[in-house]
Amino acid sequence: MVVRSAPRSDSDLFSQFFREFHETLEQASGPQFEKLFREFDAAFKESRTQRVDSTPHLDVLQVFGLGMDELRHSRVLSWFLDAEHEQGVLFAQALLRLVAGEQAPEILDGEHYIVEREKHSRTDVSIYQRRRFAVFIENKVRASERTDQVKDMINSLVTLADAQRIPVSCRFAVFLTDDGREPTTKPSKDVSGFEPHNLKALSRVEVFDAFYRALSQRTASRLLTNLLFCYRNAIDQLRTL
Repeated sequence: MVVRSAPRSDSDLFSQFFREFHETLEQASGPQFEKLFREFDAAFKESRTQRVDSTPHLDVLQVFGLGMDELRHSRVLSWFLDAEHEQGVLFAQALLRLVAGEQAPEILDGEHYIVEREKHSRTDVSIYQRRRFAVFIENKVRASERTDQVKDMINSLVTLADAQRIPVSCRFAVFLTDDGREPTTKPSKDVSGFEPHNLKALSRVEVFDAFYRALSQRTASRLLTNLLFCYRNAIDQLRTL
């Protein structure tokens, strides 16, 4: 008959581990072991000194609880597009230039435009100005498209743009992802009131690079500049995770 011993608890395993570790330390004690600890401590301090200027382990997405939450990343984007950062229309104009190129409508400082989240058939972010332009953004963070998602967004864009009397040439739909891939749920045929080439597949890094370039040409607080720089670098890491 085979007698099986009862499984040991975690506390027993930890006790054994520390007992064996202590025995190893006693056997290895001496000048050579102490020298090893001194060298390790010196190398660790030197490594930390070299990292002071860059803080390489700062993870903005983790610190601020953004992670891979699509709604929270959309909130960041909408904050930059709105005018609460004392930079006026700077980032909204940068987005328009990114999607429309030289034909981008100009927004004058002080002009009113609207930024919304989760409106118009739950479009992640929308920005528009009556009679001028409309940009609808589907912001994908490690998520797949639902059936007809981009097609539905374009239909919602057309509905709003018609009501706001926005020229067809100034209606833009953006599929925003980590890697800038093309959407799989775009319309299979032309949609009345929307020009197919105005559907843009962009990466988040492209958008925030455009924001950073625009900000670098203006007077801005170090806080805002560093926030934008850190967020841009953090979302760049999402492409490799």
